[in-house]
Amino acid sequence: MRVSLVKPVAYLSASHQYIENTIPSVEAAYKLGATIGHINLRKTADNKLAVFHEEDLSCRTDGSGNLSQSTMAYLKQLDVGYGYTPDKGISYPTRGLGKGMMPTFEEVLSAFPDRQLAINVKSEDETTAKLIEEILAKYPSLDRKTIFYIGGANESIQKVCQRHSIGRNERAALKMFWRDCKWLTN
Repeated sequence: MRVSLVKPVAYLSASHQYIENTIPSVEAAYKLGATIGHINLRKTADNKLAVFHEEDLSCRTDGSGNLSQSTMAYLKQLDVGYGYTPDKGISYPTRGLGKGMMPTFEEVLSAFPDRQLAINVKSEDETTAKLIEEILAKYPSLDRKTIFYIGGANESIQKVCQRHSIGRNERAALKMFWRDCKWLTN
């Protein structure tokens, strides 16, 4: 019989006590025992890679418009905890706590150079692939086995990940999360 080791994955990091897709949330997920943190990447109007789940900024922030049409400087001014509600609008426990907390992909890599990350690339185009390539080139000592590319089927992004030895492992990462790690987000 074959036995495999299950590694906890933090989906959206530790997102109920912390604001999802922020450096404190990813850090908390690791402290809670996750071995893989999960973040979402979206391209901004000024060609930065913001770590944020939604395209519509009014969904979770005090801003408006689309993330892809906003600059990173504007996004850094928003409260990313503004729209979170665990009880369908009765309370907003993180409102006011997430001002200026939307990180860039590069900031997350800098904060966790030796930790495993699952990156879900939401903006799938040639420019996003180029940005990922440029950022990864800035971190030549980063252990590429610590990053997993999940989500999306953009051929250019897949080629960048292959050149940098980044595995595409959506099924394994999400299976580990759903089966073994729900406790990290409760």
